Amino acid sequence: IVIDQSHASDAVFDDLLVMMPVPFVLSHSSAKAVYDHPRNLDDARLRRLAKAGGVIQVNAYGGYLIDTAKTPERKQAEEALSKQLGGWEGMGIEQGVALLKAEQALDHEHPVRHASLDDFFAHFEHILTVVGPEHVGIGLDWDGGGGLSDLPDVSQLPK
Repeated sequence: IVIDQSHASDAVFDDLLVMMPVPFVLSHSSAKAVYDHPRNLDDARLRRLAKAGGVIQVNAYGGYLIDTAKTPERKQAEEALSKQLGGWEGMGIEQGVALLKAEQALDHEHPVRHASLDDFFAHFEHILTVVGPEHVGIGLDWDGGGGLSDLPDVSQLPK
């Protein structure tokens, strides 16, 4: 069993470090020093993770890598779209394809910034510098959106 802390809070991270007799992973998170998002880890926690033998896998979900500058109107349109498609839970392939097409249409109505491979590597390089290669992996997180402007899906690997 591998414990994944990516969807939990900083407080849960801190508790896991104290309670876990074995290392754990963050399967898709990034560096708070590069972009201050709740899903990302600060350098102190990255160092504590490495000291405990854990691994952080850098993700490619744009909203965790950069400020996409979503307007309230864009957020509202995305929420309406999610409801229209039945929500994230249980979303099948057909709904996922429809979601992708609809989000591309939303980009024309309510543009946002899209993260690039350079943004991904900014996080990757920062974390490598903080904890070393033994504690860094790649967890692209493409099943719930994700993708980068110049690396949108698995068909573009390896780049």
